[in-house]
Amino acid sequence: MSWYTPTELAKRIGFYHSAQAMGGLLAGALQSAIFKTLDGRAGLAGWRWAFIINGLMTVVVAALGLFMIPDYPDRPK
Repeated sequence: MSWYTPTELAKRIGFYHSAQAMGGLLAGALQSAIFKTLDGRAGLAGWRWAFIINGLMTVVVAALGLFMIPDYPDRPK
């Protein structure tokens, strides 16, 4: 992160912490909705559906990050 100016670094850190807080707020609601609506579907318990859906979301976000986050300044994508 040494190539960011102090202003850019502050914006990125602020965005990260804001997104982290929002993720925590939405996680409980998402888990509750998954458990209530998918419990027993396809023979799987609600907690198993929660793991499956969270795993799929993780893979999608990781793939987007791989292609959307730039490399180093001397090797941009």
